[in-house]
Amino acid sequence: MNDFFLQGLCGDSCIQKHQFHSVGCWRSSNDRDRVVEARDELHRMLNEDELRYAVLLVFANKQDLPNAMNAAEITDKLGLHSLRQRHWYIQSTCATTGEGLYEDLDWLSNNIANKA
Repeated sequence: MNDFFLQGLCGDSCIQKHQFHSVGCWRSSNDRDRVVEARDELHRMLNEDELRYAVLLVFANKQDLPNAMNAAEITDKLGLHSLRQRHWYIQSTCATTGEGLYEDLDWLSNNIANKA
């Protein structure tokens, strides 16, 4: 199984020529300045042939910060609703407390198993 996780901005990626089952995007919910750049990079990557059947999991991280965007706002800003042919999920998380991480990994596990 090949899985691909993106750090921070969803960038700096090195995609090997494999069929990927999942893409994980770890977003700082507090980084409003780079959300447009993150959206563009995410959509560019998802258009790669190697990722055409991959499910997308977005970790809406840093929900403990006072100005954090909620999952609905990140969904809108990343243009996730435009991904009509892609199975995706976004979960509010806080990596320092672990909040939301189990839900993310459960969703990922179930959706990769369904694709296999």
